Amino acid sequence: MKGTFNERLSELLSVKKITQKELAKRTDVTEAAMSHYIKGDRTPRASVLVRIAETLGTTTDYLLNGNDNNTDNEIAYAKSLLQEMFLR
Repeated sequence: MKGTFNERLSELLSVKKITQKELAKRTDVTEAAMSHYIKGDRTPRASVLVRIAETLGTTTDYLLNGNDNNTDNEIAYAKSLLQEMFLR
């Protein structure tokens, strides 16, 4: 799903079966602030964004940009680059 930050946030809440109130509590923000994030009125500060991503099991990059990179692929790519460097 691409969409906007608030659409991705709402979708993840639904998929993870987490309420807006519960996410606010887990990420240490007010329910009002979380409501603004979900409505699209505001974007959270970086520190809050990180906590939201961790709680929802995703990345800040996905929440902000919709980039759904698989970290396993990134690790495999990094390993292959390192092997190439050592084989030279």
